[in-house]
Amino acid sequence: MTRFMLYGGFVGFMLVFFSGLMIHRELNETLRDAMVGCFLMAYLSKLFYRRLEACAVAVLEKDAAAAAADRQKQEAEKRAQ
Repeated sequence: MTRFMLYGGFVGFMLVFFSGLMIHRELNETLRDAMVGCFLMAYLSKLFYRRLEACAVAVLEKDAAAAAADRQKQEAEKRAQ
């Protein structure tokens, strides 16, 4: 998760910093805005990672439950024969 936060923060900083330079803003204001962009993108990256992780866990649990149900069904069929 820290990797996602670092990459997100870096992307946020660079995005805001270069856009501030392109519109010819003061360097102090550009750096301040880039700092805020860094924090916001790092936080959003963290949220995205958590959501991605939760979805992966849900899919794995669903697959495990389906596999367990299939095993129980096969055992019941073997017992019936």
